Amino acid sequence: MSRVMQPPPAGAARSQAPSSHSHAPERLQAIILRRTDYGEADRIIQCITPRGQRSAIAKGVRRPRSKLAGGIEPLATNELILRRGKGQLQVVGSARMQVYYRRILADYDRLSFAYEALALVRHGVAMVDEPAWFGLTQQLLVALDDGVPLALAKAWFYVRYMVALGQELSAWHDVNGQALQPRQHYRYSAQERGLAPSPHGSIGAGHIKLLRLMGQYDIAAVAQVGGTEDYLADVLALAQHHAATV
Repeated sequence: MSRVMQPPPAGAARSQAPSSHSHAPERLQAIILRRTDYGEADRIIQCITPRGQRSAIAKGVRRPRSKLAGGIEPLATNELILRRGKGQLQVVGSARMQVYYRRILADYDRLSFAYEALALVRHGVAMVDEPAWFGLTQQLLVALDDGVPLALAKAWFYVRYMVALGQELSAWHDVNGQALQPRQHYRYSAQERGLAPSPHGSIGAGHIKLLRLMGQYDIAAVAQVGGTEDYLADVLALAQHHAATV
């Protein structure tokens, strides 16, 4: 099955919530973040879409012959038709799976990180509901499915996760507001949430270049850049440490 990534348009800034006055159904690509059993046969789903977060009820989906079941799977890009419900939840009118990232299931470490990332996105969406979450998550799932080195996928995700929250680690200026220098060494300051000059720091020019690449380019492009192996472990630790400050 071919996979066509369709991230949200550049410059999209805010979630486009469905109008409370509109009865027109929405047809959306969606990645499921959470499924919660409800009643005897229903499920409530939380998902991200190119228009922002959506919550909906899939009625009867837990029944054996439900036509909706295959279209609300996690670790997949699904196509949903959502229509207005009686309350705040929309109703899943139809659902079909577009792409299933099945190769992730064959690797426990990749599977574990995929679910960790979905949980982080769920946390992030609660703070900042932006359409960009969909493209970020879809890119990560594609990379994990395609066999991009796990350390690279993790580091890229943590960097872009903080960008989506508006709390990115600056790869251009230190904690004093000074431009980072190629011959200077730095350490991460958890208190100031940035890079601080330090003669004994482990972060140098190569690490900074890799951080800049991850902050500016899609993971597929970063994966094509050679010579990053010597810096990747340190950048992963740095990006993970910064993400843990949220």
